[in-house]
Amino acid sequence: MKAKHFLFLGAVAFFALGLFLLAVVQAQQSSPAVTPATPVVVRPQWEPPRWPVEFTEYNDPLQPGVKVTIMTVVVPEAKKILVYQIDRAEVKLLSARTMEYDLELPDFNTGSPTPEDLRIEVERLKRGN
Repeated sequence: MKAKHFLFLGAVAFFALGLFLLAVVQAQQSSPAVTPATPVVVRPQWEPPRWPVEFTEYNDPLQPGVKVTIMTVVVPEAKKILVYQIDRAEVKLLSARTMEYDLELPDFNTGSPTPEDLRIEVERLKRGN
């Protein structure tokens, strides 16, 4: 009786091993032979801030045919503006200033109508007068 029992358990184990091997072979056939490598992203320890930068090109009025490139950089966190002139391989700082106090002015060099005049006119139009 024990021999039949061990024979039965051996047959079940052999059958289970066969099913497992069949599943492994089918999985290998359905998946690509070479799995693509996962891209490695290398980040610098310090990443430069993404400040707004604008390039403007114009003709130099003193030198006909010569183009001048101006680069303007705005640093919102520091409330600063920087202006550079770029000529061939030279970068020259033309101006650097804080805008902190400029932003506190209600009007400056605006001419007529002033922003206050416009505000009064808009309010008058809203009231229907």
